[in-house]
Amino acid sequence: MTTFINVNPDIIEKLSHFGFSKIATKSPHELARLDGPCFAILFHSKKLLLQGKKEIVDDISKTIESLGYQKDIKIIIHPEEIKKTTTNKIEIGSDETLKGDTFGGLVVAAVSIDERARRLLSNINIQDSKKLTDSQIMAVAQQIRNLLSKDEISVRILSPLDYNSLTEQGLNVTQILNRLHEYVHKELEAKSQNKKTIHITDKYPGCTVGKIIEEKSESKYLSVAAASIIARNAGLLQLQAIADELHIPLPKGSTHIKDYLELLKQKNLEIKKYVKTDFGNVKEFFN
Repeated sequence: MTTFINVNPDIIEKLSHFGFSKIATKSPHELARLDGPCFAILFHSKKLLLQGKKEIVDDISKTIESLGYQKDIKIIIHPEEIKKTTTNKIEIGSDETLKGDTFGGLVVAAVSIDERARRLLSNINIQDSKKLTDSQIMAVAQQIRNLLSKDEISVRILSPLDYNSLTEQGLNVTQILNRLHEYVHKELEAKSQNKKTIHITDKYPGCTVGKIIEEKSESKYLSVAAASIIARNAGLLQLQAIADELHIPLPKGSTHIKDYLELLKQKNLEIKKYVKTDFGNVKEFFN
């Protein structure tokens, strides 16, 4: 069984060229049901479900992917990790972004997941944000915000100026991250209506915040995966705002940025507004 998301109704005609034909639907949620090399069901939610022999479904899936559609790859929650989060506890997951980017500041987000939220979020394409394109991040982040309340999401955004101000006070990135992760966790915990919570943090060097601290936790815990998407969405918006101000496309990460730093220098701009001044590549260039 394979599922695709954001599939338009014109897929029905396209599949007809591969031996599919329409048959009667079996649910009011179905827009169309097709029989052919395998079964194909298109839902009003724009999901397309393929069912049949694995080799045939895999072959049809490749065809659909070639048309530009994306598989709905759900986050994988390992059974041994599920045991750690019981149903009477609220799972609060937190993650950060822009930590390794020369441009931009820092963003940390947390998402609170109870059984209700887990059921709601199980219907959308939530996975590690690093596996999603920028446009997918924007779309899925909006879906998460539409499904959850404002009391279930906390985001802490530092501009480059904010970040540089803290490093000038003597804080390093690990100390800043610990503060931000603690802040978003405490904010959501205070809104949990006295229910028991468990804080899960995606591990970074020097992390001291969280009941559960694990590497790649965004592939194990729904709350952390959702938080990584919310954080990345906010980070992308910040980078886009900087790019719009400078009238240039910004590089992500910290490689191949010399030409961009040269542009800041030529325009005699205040670098603290755009880049992390404690980064070695920035220090080396401007010194």
